[in-house]
Amino acid sequence: MNNQPAVVAAQPPVQPPPHPLSVLLGSVAYNAVVFHVQGKNYAVNDVLQQAQRLPHPHLNQLKIRALVPAFVQTSQNLAALTAAFDLAVPIIDNWTTGHIQQLLLAARNGNGANRLPGEWGLIAAELKAPLLATDQIAAQFIRCPQWATAELVLLARSFNGAQLNMTATQWAAIASRLQGANCTAATALEFAGLPAAPWTAGLRAAVALAFQTAAQGLTAAEYAAIAAALTGVRGSDTNVKRFAAMLNYPAAQRAAMAASFEADQAGLSSDHWLLVAAPLTGVNATAANAEAFARLPLPWTRQERGMLAAAFEANTYGMSAIEWAAVATALAPDHVQSPKCTTLLAIPLWAAAEKALLAAAFRANARGLTAMQWAAIAASLTGVRAVAATAMSFASLAGWSAAERALLSAAYEANQQGMSAAEWGTLAGALTAGRATRDNAVAFAALAGWPNAEKLALAQAFNAQQYGMTAAQWAVIAAALNGIYRTSANALNFLNLPQWTAAERALLAAAFIANQRHRTAPQWAALAANLTAARATTATATAMLDIAGWNAADEAALAQGYNANQHGATAAAWANMAATYAGAAHARVLRTARHMAYLNRGWPATVNLNGANFNLKALGGGGPGLVYELGHFPHVTIHDMALDITPSQWRWGPKDYQVVLGGGAGHTYPYVADEYKPFLGSNPAHDGPAQLLANAFWQSFL
Repeated sequence: MNNQPAVVAAQPPVQPPPHPLSVLLGSVAYNAVVFHVQGKNYAVNDVLQQAQRLPHPHLNQLKIRALVPAFVQTSQNLAALTAAFDLAVPIIDNWTTGHIQQLLLAARNGNGANRLPGEWGLIAAELKAPLLATDQIAAQFIRCPQWATAELVLLARSFNGAQLNMTATQWAAIASRLQGANCTAATALEFAGLPAAPWTAGLRAAVALAFQTAAQGLTAAEYAAIAAALTGVRGSDTNVKRFAAMLNYPAAQRAAMAASFEADQAGLSSDHWLLVAAPLTGVNATAANAEAFARLPLPWTRQERGMLAAAFEANTYGMSAIEWAAVATALAPDHVQSPKCTTLLAIPLWAAAEKALLAAAFRANARGLTAMQWAAIAASLTGVRAVAATAMSFASLAGWSAAERALLSAAYEANQQGMSAAEWGTLAGALTAGRATRDNAVAFAALAGWPNAEKLALAQAFNAQQYGMTAAQWAVIAAALNGIYRTSANALNFLNLPQWTAAERALLAAAFIANQRHRTAPQWAALAANLTAARATTATATAMLDIAGWNAADEAALAQGYNANQHGATAAAWANMAATYAGAAHARVLRTARHMAYLNRGWPATVNLNGANFNLKALGGGGPGLVYELGHFPHVTIHDMALDITPSQWRWGPKDYQVVLGGGAGHTYPYVADEYKPFLGSNPAHDGPAQLLANAFWQSFL
């Protein structure tokens, strides 16, 4: 057994483990760090601590090996080193080392908006797309004054997601226009997101500045909505500012109004459009209302459109702006004045559609009237009568004054008298000149029970010849007629009595209706026409109508005779006497008149001759004369005696008479006083049979 001690083999020296930073960076980069850390106020371990913050070391190994030595080389103290890593940590995954180093350099040199490198890194981290992850692009956002870093982070994120046809510089230009509470990504995005056409980057920035300068109580979204509504040459910050400044309109309505203007400017600039819209406030301040007035057709001027909008604001008259516009449109092109339009719009109780129809009718033919006069006509009409067609019936009355047309419309409204407005218009149209009045037309329209055609015919007759009476007096006469007699032709029989008072004509018509006395209306009129002055009365006429045994023609002739000389008797007395001549078809009118004349001169109605009563009769031959008769024979005749001879004058004058005992010349005995005076060649002996009667007759007049 070998007891010698064992010889221990020499072992190589144990190498210390590599520094963790060396493991991370590799020896070359590590040695560079060790070299550059000399003279600094931090050690390799401080560098290791910072380097360990960098994410995904395996994926980012090359970037880390390049950046860490560079950061140590350029960082004079631990604070600077820490700031460098603060910047790099969020962006190392997507950024190149060159852009990271350039960004750090910019952060250290410019320190935009007093931001720390770490804030630069947070903002830059949102720029992930290869073409966007650059120090130049990041710097545009980072240097926006007054912006909080968190908002710039959001803004950069939005840009990274969609550049909206703009560069970062242009985005930053929009952001830089915003200040204070408006420095938010959400605000900037409202303007950056405006449509590319026509909203260039410069115009978007201008709109942002306009919003910042005077938001007009709008949010950025509301302000941008106005801009988004405008396109083409209308897409300008000036136009946006104009619509935004309509403080009396809610935000949504301002945008809607811009959209309306965009759709159809109606020949107006934006400022003129808004001048039209300006009067509207409260519930009236809507884009639809503004559009209704702004788009009125030419030749409505901007001023007149604005005046109409102001009138609408003052009083809508229960109508929408669209309904107002319909009325105004109906007036174009001849009556495009706000006062005219509002006059028609103000008609109470009319449906809007009917006002528009009325306006169209007025424009088509004003009938010589003003809008106010048309409105006065229409204003009386209510309910189913408040329609343009009805008003036109009165407005179109040619030759009528405006006031009378309005009065007639009111009369129709009060009582239609069973007639349509058109029938009223036709009736009224029959009246012209001084007869074209409400009162005249109503007089005929109000004839109860009369057919409308007959009312019209009566009005036409009145217009042609009034017969010295008013329409009201005509109506009283016509109203007395009933049933089948309610015709113009019948009424005219009683109307056309110019010598009669209106009251008596009416009484005559009433008497005719009460009892026609077997005579027609023309026959009544023919008789009445012969009566004048105090004789022109119903009592006189009716007394002479329907005399027993007489015809109408003879009655009319009798009335004429009576009217010429009543011989002191009443019409009734004449009629009674006429009845006694009923059988005398020959000259009974003449005989009755002569009879009444002789009675008036004192000739007795009867004489008693030898105990028998002989009755007075008048002769009806060629000359006047009378006869006293007992039946037909015998009788005593006085021929050719004037009607004004009294019995006394006859007794002292001619004294001649004839006693007639029978037919034939041989029975006729002429006398003068009580002396027989036979005809030439007659036999005196023949006197005997007549002597007693002749003596009695002569004695009766002594």
